[in-house]
Amino acid sequence: MRKTATKRKKSDITIAELVFFEKIGSILSSSSCRSMLQVALAAGFTNAHSHNALAKLEGQQRFGKPLVDRKRFSLTKDGEEVLAYARRVLDSYRLRPLQSSRVTLRVAATNRILTTLLSSFIPQFIQTYRDQTGTDIDIEILESSFDQVLRWLEIGEVEMAFGGVTITSDSHPKLDLDLLGTNLGMVLVAPPKGLGSFSIRNRNEGMKVSFKSLESTNLCLIRRDLRGEFKNLPHPAEGCTRIVVDNYSSVIAMVRARAAVGIVINCGIPADFLKFEFADMSLSAQKFALWYRKGYELLDAAKALKETVGVAKKKTKSVMPRK
Repeated sequence: MRKTATKRKKSDITIAELVFFEKIGSILSSSSCRSMLQVALAAGFTNAHSHNALAKLEGQQRFGKPLVDRKRFSLTKDGEEVLAYARRVLDSYRLRPLQSSRVTLRVAATNRILTTLLSSFIPQFIQTYRDQTGTDIDIEILESSFDQVLRWLEIGEVEMAFGGVTITSDSHPKLDLDLLGTNLGMVLVAPPKGLGSFSIRNRNEGMKVSFKSLESTNLCLIRRDLRGEFKNLPHPAEGCTRIVVDNYSSVIAMVRARAAVGIVINCGIPADFLKFEFADMSLSAQKFALWYRKGYELLDAAKALKETVGVAKKKTKSVMPRK
């Protein structure tokens, strides 16, 4: 008789295995280890145990796919999905019944939206959640590029994500979005007591900012804006300095230190800063969005954050008939 090859049945993953992978996966995602031995030691395992446990998880009776890239010492895409799965399962496992336990909400955000919009809503969200539920909450915010933020959301690493707005959602068929802050324009900010011509008096008199005036002051802005809306800025005049950084929190820090005036999105700006609107240019409104998985019921904590931030539902354009 001819023997037919039978595929070995996969057995259930144990909690211990998920705890193991959560530990090494977190290290591979966030550290710069140069060997699997370093990864094992950092996670608190012997090299032999780590090697054998990982080989078992990658074997046919478990996930049946490479989860770790041994050359780059990083997770594969399948490994990222397994890490997200492990965290979800372990979060539920640790939240045992008949025990009072705080909730951990995991979200992702691009640095640009975190430092301009999202951070300003966090204090209100924490207090509102405590008032509504009577329990505390921990928040984990993963920061990265827009593409990585959406990748984390697609594999379930985070509950929802905050980022930009793509031209089309066809590239992310599993995700949907609600618009945030569609009317956020750009403004120039100065220290509380002013800096140079950007003084309290001029602010009170309704002074507007022109492109030309920006060449004769120390100015700080983020790299993305310099390459975008402000790519035609005049070069700094003699005796003036331009400071280019990667996020708006750094712009705020420079302004607070009186090193420069800064260009930021008109949201989440310290209340004591002086704000000046632009006069001789038309800046497109900055568009941000809250992204979530289609057909997926958000956790109560995520719903509460969504309500706190506030969203503007997408509107379909109606075509007016010609007369």
